[in-house]
Amino acid sequence: MQKIHETQSESQEKINFEPELSSPYLE
Repeated sequence: MQKIHETQSESQEKINFEPELSSPYLE
């Protein structure tokens, strides 16, 4: 469960850093 939390944290940071790259990641 901690791994999922870490993944979400990194995903959120990437979205803040590169929202364009997060678009395909989220979809």
